[in-house]
Formats: sequence, C-alpha cells, structure tokens
Amino acid sequence: MAVRLIWTKFPENPVLPGVAGTWEAWTADPTVVYREGIYHLWYTGAGKKPWRIFYAESRDGIHWAKAQAPVNEEGHRATVVYCDGRWHMFLTIGGTGSDVHLQTSARPEGPFEDEGPVLKADEPWEEGKLWCPDAIYDEDERVWKMWYSAGEVTAGAGWPEPKAIGYATSPDGRHWTKCKANPIVVPRGDSSWLGRAVCTLMVVKHEGRYFGFTNCVGADGHSRIGMTTSSDGLRWDLGPDSLILDLGGPGKFDATHLFAPTAAYGHSGWMLWYNGKCDLAGSAVESIGGARGR
Repeated sequence: MAVRLIWTKFPENPVLPGVAGTWEAWTADPTVVYREGIYHLWYTGAGKKPWRIFYAESRDGIHWAKAQAPVNEEGHRATVVYCDGRWHMFLTIGGTGSDVHLQTSARPEGPFEDEGPVLKADEPWEEGKLWCPDAIYDEDERVWKMWYSAGEVTAGAGWPEPKAIGYATSPDGRHWTKCKANPIVVPRGDSSWLGRAVCTLMVVKHEGRYFGFTNCVGADGHSRIGMTTSSDGLRWDLGPDSLILDLGGPGKFDATHLFAPTAAYGHSGWMLWYNGKCDLAGSAVESIGGARGR
C-alpha cells in the first residue's frame, strides 16, 4: 500500500545558498545521515574544477555548521552510510558519469581513504556512465544495497543528466552484483513530469518499508522531485501522482529545477533536502533547500 506524505518547503530556503565565484557556487548533490540527534550533510561544491565534497552538520536540519575544509579534494554525487563504526562514502570521481568508488573514514568530516572503484559501467543500458549512487546497509537482511543512475540524456539548458535507475547488492559494500532486471526504473516517455529521465533514486528503509525519493526530467525539460515506496526495493510504483515538490515561483532559488533529493527520518520526523536552480534569474549558482513531510 502506498504511503502518502504532504511535503512543505522550508520557509528558510535556501538553507545552504551557493556563493558565486567560489568552490560552492554550485552547492549541490546533498546526502544526509541522521545519527544520535545530529543531521550529517555531505554536498558537492562545483563552482570550480575539480569538484569537491564538503561537510556540514545540524541539530535541526535547517541551520548548518560547515567544516572549514573539504572532506574530498576530487569527487561528487556522494552517498554516505554509517556501518560498523565507520563512515562509508560511495561517490563518482572525475568527469560527468564515471565508476563508483568507495571511501571510508572513522569521522564524518574525514579524512576519507579511497578503496578504489567498486562498481563499473559494464552493461549496454548504462552507456559507459554511472551517476548518483545511493546505498544503505539493510540490517534486517544483513546486505548492502545500492541504487544508481546510468545512461545519459540532454535536459533543460543542454547539460547531460542520467536517465534510468539500476540496482545492485553486496555482502560487504565492496563486491557488488547487479540486478539482472536492470534498469529497474525508467522514464515514461510521455508528457508527464517523469517523461524524459529518472535521474536519481535515494532510498530510506523505515519501519520495514522502502521510501524512494527521485528527481525526474519531464517533457518540458524541467526537473522536479517525487516520492514512492516499495516492499522490496526493486518494484517501485512511480507515476504522475508521485510528484511531491514542484518548481518554485519566479525568482525563487528553485524556479526552474529541483535536483538530487536526500531524506532522513529524525527527531523532527521526515525531512528532505535538494539542490535548486534558477535559470530564469540568470543565476550562476545552485543552492540547497529542504522540505518537511507529514
């Protein structure tokens, strides 16, 4: 049975604004872990190259204290899992679309040690490009699970975005087996908000059910955010009515695109973060905003 939540954007948005002319001009690709009363956030700073990963933490999910230095000097589109006393970061390194690497650290702010690539683009539908990994350690099944995007489609103003979702499992987070049914989520090919590309799938397992958060590109070239649920992490009922966050109003930081949702269930209930873009204002920045689900 589908779970319905009503999502409301934070009045404080954006909670991490991009700063033009700096590494954080594009403050993007957030990933959040809630642990022991703290929201831990890693995000891509893509204002210069190579792209870097930065860290911040918060007690309320809205007001963030940034670390002084990046946790990673080259990387982007990370996801982080805390398991067995260490922080496991899965990320891509290098240009747009690449292999998925694993890095680990004893502290959330790093330093992270690179263990090399753990997932490669070796299937035809992936078109040589892996993007946006999202991983969990499923304590009920004692299995690592990863959802990742692959392939490429040109969206919006002309930049490339991934277009479909794959799935893989691992006994240790290092050796992965891809699902034979990949891709498990694909665009609808219609005029809906998910007609052109399914760019991400970020998953939280909560009370035995999988909650999936996705940004998709519609036929109009704009990216929006949706949510769906699954009983097994493989079959997702994603459709036109799954839309939860639409474009912001004129001049808002998310007036033209909402990308890369990440969510957590903490002491304040459901919260979600994403990066927004406002091409209509001629802005050269992207910023991170959020929403609350009830």
